[in-house]
Amino acid sequence: MKSLLAILLILIAAVPGSAEVEKLAVPSEHGVDFYWWPRLPATDGWLHDEEASQTLAANVLVPEGSSFAEAPAVMYAKALYKPRAPEIQSIQELVESDRGEFERDMPTLRIERLPDLTTGDHRALIQLSFTHSGEGNWERVAYGEEGNYYLIFVISARNEADLKGAVPAFEKLLASYQEKW
Repeated sequence: MKSLLAILLILIAAVPGSAEVEKLAVPSEHGVDFYWWPRLPATDGWLHDEEASQTLAANVLVPEGSSFAEAPAVMYAKALYKPRAPEIQSIQELVESDRGEFERDMPTLRIERLPDLTTGDHRALIQLSFTHSGEGNWERVAYGEEGNYYLIFVISARNEADLKGAVPAFEKLLASYQEKW
């Protein structure tokens, strides 16, 4: 099993794309689970949550002293490998696809385009807010591209006040994110 895992890790590392997308192969009860997510810079007051990251297949950050289940807000980042989503031809198509899916599934959801966010290496990220008139999480989502990946960065909170309190950390995280460290 160890030699199989070593071979899988080498193969995953050989997948083309950016060096800043982490590619993990983790042994599980049903074989090997694969995870691809953006490597995130250290963010004061926030820690990586390995268990939640594997559950969500995303790089999950929680406030220090919190768990994913109890945190008032969480941040996470996903990487979508472009060859595995051939129906999406551009970042704008990804944004519109997400928007359409959320609008169909949650008719009370209000989606608003916000000003773009800028990364540490001066790339623009398209930003949307997702708010509910009823029950549901309040979120901001930023979309970008990096090599062979579409990137999705999310901050999610249980209510508007918790979201507003955590947005500065989200903006700081993205302002320090760089494709090449």
